[in-house]
Amino acid sequence: RTQGNVIEANVLDKMAEEANDNADSDSDKAEDDSSIDFRNYVFSPVVAQDSTLNLKDDPRKFEPEDKETEDGYYQPKRYQLTFSPDFSFANGGINTYYGTSAQATFAFSDLFGDHRVSISSNLVLDLRNSTYSIQYGYFKQRTNYFASYFHQAQNYQTFSGELLRFRTYGFGLEAQYPLNKFQRVDYGITAIGISRDFSSLGGVSNSDLTSETSTFLYPQVVFTGDFTVPGFITPQGGSRYTLRASASPPLGSETPQFASLLGDYRKYVPLGRGYTIALRGSGALSFGRDSQTFFMGGVLGWLNQQWSGVDIPYDRLADTFFTQPATPVRGHKYNTIFGNKYSQINAEFRFPLFAAILPGPIPVIPLYNLTGVAFVDAGAAWGYGVDYSRFSRADGEPIVYYRNEPGLDFEVGKEQQVALDPSTGLVRQGEPLESDVVANYFDGDVLVGAGVGLRTILLGLPVRYDIGWPYERSGFGSDPIHYFSIGIDF
Repeated sequence: RTQGNVIEANVLDKMAEEANDNADSDSDKAEDDSSIDFRNYVFSPVVAQDSTLNLKDDPRKFEPEDKETEDGYYQPKRYQLTFSPDFSFANGGINTYYGTSAQATFAFSDLFGDHRVSISSNLVLDLRNSTYSIQYGYFKQRTNYFASYFHQAQNYQTFSGELLRFRTYGFGLEAQYPLNKFQRVDYGITAIGISRDFSSLGGVSNSDLTSETSTFLYPQVVFTGDFTVPGFITPQGGSRYTLRASASPPLGSETPQFASLLGDYRKYVPLGRGYTIALRGSGALSFGRDSQTFFMGGVLGWLNQQWSGVDIPYDRLADTFFTQPATPVRGHKYNTIFGNKYSQINAEFRFPLFAAILPGPIPVIPLYNLTGVAFVDAGAAWGYGVDYSRFSRADGEPIVYYRNEPGLDFEVGKEQQVALDPSTGLVRQGEPLESDVVANYFDGDVLVGAGVGLRTILLGLPVRYDIGWPYERSGFGSDPIHYFSIGIDF
């Protein structure tokens, strides 16, 4: 052509060299690709049948023999039991009753979840001063079976200087049989030992303190039904109930002997948009020579707890294990009244104040994830005659200045204050003197209280604040009780 693009010869030579370099690079890349390790890859049979591939090993050599049955199913193999960890964690805390504590927990299970093992411990120096437990669960059948061993140890020091240690240990067997998705029966038996060890400090106390041990069997049968609709923390609808029968059979003259029945029913009425009415009725009764004690007043998990001046009867060492709280009855102190029988009614109106969509560990604003509650609690405990005394006779017998009779009188309780004559230990008749001793006692067997409260989640813990006023015979008292507690409402 007479006209057009003109390319010089040196440019053509440069383009040819670049083409050769690219070809060499592709060749090197192909050689590098040939070294890829395909042992962790799975290919379909079509790849093995591809005639364009040069395979060094025939994949059919690695296929197990007799892997399929005549029907084309895989050949069943015996399951090999192998445990693997499910979770492990450690936690610590401060309790106003026990002090500081820490605990580590480990849980293991097999592939199918038929066998589960959990170990928990706060190993301190040696096994006698530590708290630990080991549990094995078998879940292969419809009935779940459990075997466990536990040991709890708590150390105290009395005002006289004695070192005191309580230990509770035992071995238990339990079974759970589900009737359906909502009901089940639990039954089991536990062999329990309780020991109390004294170590008197020289020069502090002259009392002759000896160790004491109590062993007994504790069978239980529990029937549970749960038809509730879960809410954020507490149920927002449905109902649940439980019936429990327990006993301590008379294996010897020193073993505790009793039988107890307990019932608990709860109903949740949803009002929509997070508003709920929660109702609860519970009660228990215990029979036998060493019947259980149920003490009423306060709430569980109470941090700034207050106790009444009444002493719970501890006639036997096993009473430390069988004495149970009957709570909540807000507006009153712990152990305001007690007995071997009780009945209780609770009603709460639960409502949202402020709720966050994505809750976190620490409230960002004061009204973060906050709910409110208005409550009324009522309960009665009877069956024991409660003696009040401040002085003792020369022979050591207490001088009783008031006795609350064991029968149920359906009388609303009221705390009374009297002046005691130091010379007689009895109530002063007439005008009190300056030398008299002021004493209190609780007259009646029915407790009633009402108030309001707040609920929130703080650092993952359900924190509660309640303020309750006691109802007395002339109306609500003017001195409320404040409850800061950790726990979940019924």
